[in-house]
Amino acid sequence: MRMAGSSPHDDATARALATVVETSPLPGWLKRDLATLDKLMPQAIVALIQWPEGGEGRIIHANPATLDLLKEIGASPDTPLGLLLPPEDLASVRAMIADQAPLASKDPAHAFNLPISMHIVSPGKSVPQWRFLGWVQRPQPTDGKLSTGRSGALLGARDGAADAAPYLLLIGRAIPLSDEELRFRRIADQAVEGIIVHRDDRVLYANQRIIEMLGFSCINELLKSAGKVSQWVHPDDRERAADNIRARLAGEEAERDYEFRLLSRTGRTLWVNCRAGTIEWDGEPAVVATLFDITDKKQADEALQESEQLFRNVFAISPDIITLTRLETGEYRYVNEAFLNAFGFREDEVIGRTSFDLGIWRTRKEREKLIAELGRKGAIKELELKVRRKDGTPFVVALTGTRLPFRGEPYLLLMGRDITEKKRQESELRRSKEEAEIANRTKSEFLANISHELRTPLNAIIGFSEVLQQELFGPLGHQRYHEYVGDINDAGRHLLSLINDILDLSRLEAGHMSVTNEPVHLDDIILPAARLVRERASRRGIEFFYDVPPHKIVVEADRLRLKQVLINILNNAVKFTDGDGQVRLWVEETSLPIELREKVDLDIEGDKRIIAIHVQDTGIGMSEEQIAVALTPFGQVDPVLSRRSEGAGLGLPLSKA
Repeated sequence: MRMAGSSPHDDATARALATVVETSPLPGWLKRDLATLDKLMPQAIVALIQWPEGGEGRIIHANPATLDLLKEIGASPDTPLGLLLPPEDLASVRAMIADQAPLASKDPAHAFNLPISMHIVSPGKSVPQWRFLGWVQRPQPTDGKLSTGRSGALLGARDGAADAAPYLLLIGRAIPLSDEELRFRRIADQAVEGIIVHRDDRVLYANQRIIEMLGFSCINELLKSAGKVSQWVHPDDRERAADNIRARLAGEEAERDYEFRLLSRTGRTLWVNCRAGTIEWDGEPAVVATLFDITDKKQADEALQESEQLFRNVFAISPDIITLTRLETGEYRYVNEAFLNAFGFREDEVIGRTSFDLGIWRTRKEREKLIAELGRKGAIKELELKVRRKDGTPFVVALTGTRLPFRGEPYLLLMGRDITEKKRQESELRRSKEEAEIANRTKSEFLANISHELRTPLNAIIGFSEVLQQELFGPLGHQRYHEYVGDINDAGRHLLSLINDILDLSRLEAGHMSVTNEPVHLDDIILPAARLVRERASRRGIEFFYDVPPHKIVVEADRLRLKQVLINILNNAVKFTDGDGQVRLWVEETSLPIELREKVDLDIEGDKRIIAIHVQDTGIGMSEEQIAVALTPFGQVDPVLSRRSEGAGLGLPLSKA
């Protein structure tokens, strides 16, 4: 229903004024000016914001167009402005206020009139649906006159008036975001790369990935800490990045892909690959950059470069031959100085060619043998092969190698040593050893033959001396003859014992000495040996004691060899003990000493035990070094003592063997 005399325009204005909302009391001059604006611009967004410096903005006057927009996004005039603006836009408004605050504090009558573009979001949402385009003013008391500008009516300053009320007046229009921008935001928000839109060194948009890359949890944290986009760029890279941005915005040629370093809030340095372009953002050109985190790749590249440098250093200083060849083709990638010196090539003659091309192998089969060894064992260890130098002279190398992945390809790393001289020495050593073995066998055969030849007449001499001692064919007469016959018998038996020892030694060296174990009464071994040695000890004035267990002890042994060993040891004890000395023999049950367990293979089962036969004397004794000499055939520890005591130095070696 329309009042009489009124026009449709007047009715619309009246309805508009009836729906104006004011959430706080306003100064009279401001109410009057706002009423005028609401009447003149019913379709425009007219909103008065009270925004204390450092505080949160809130709407205290909203015209119908503003109320319609708030209703559209599910908000009201009481909704804090921080819930209606994306963080990046909220930060821009705060920055603008901060820029103007110093001027306003110096001149309370200072007014500003600045273009502004802001995105508008529904409370609780992150993706904006609307964009506000217009102007922001700081209203001052007027003289009742209105001026007009690009945004419509502007409030002018009243002469001499001053009001410090922190009001901001928004005048403009709200337009829905285009599908293209919405699609960009949805894609960017889900991207695994960092995406940032910026202009004049300020952030216009940043997705979650770049927020995390810079060490923040949300866009608000990032914007609060960021004065400029360039502060996140490493100082050494800022000039290059700035030049690229300037060229791009000016339409000049600029790098599309380039790398630089970012500095995160935590102090960590990140390497990024930047792909940059320009985009229209809020009606003006801006830079959009996609940042790929390549820190791990950079670190891997640096580690690879360090490894390669280390590899080259090892190549350079190693005295061993080192080569790196392609596994499939055998082409040389690297060779060291030792290789060049050993084979007589220059580096440019080698790289890119194969060992077969260079004549190092006589045939391809030799390298195939190398690869086959690698395939069977997974590595090459001390493989000896014959190779040739550039001049054709052969030599022998011992090769060690392994498969090595290098820049995405399988390679063969080989290390080798020239062992030609070593092989020659080994050959000479083998030849010398063979000659010594032949000589030793010849000696053993000679000793065996001569011993057999000597035993026959010696046995005859001993037999005849026994006949004479027993006077089988009549009395000898003079006592001196009896003594001579006894001397002949003793000398013959001594020589026979020596010859028997030589025969035994020859059998041992030829590997023909056999041992046959059987149950033996220990008394049958010890008592005869003790009686024999006791007589010799008595003649030299040496006391001989032996202690045999009262019960019978049966051992498994070679009767002949055990008795021979025992007599040899006892004779040695008597031989090197001075008169008035002592030799003692005793038997005991014991366990095998630890130091002998790995040297002696004994199978002890059931009630079997170990019996130890001990021989102790008060002689001059021997050091460890002298013992080693005494245990070698014909070894004489002290030639003076040896000449004074009978023996050829075979008893102990035979006992040990």
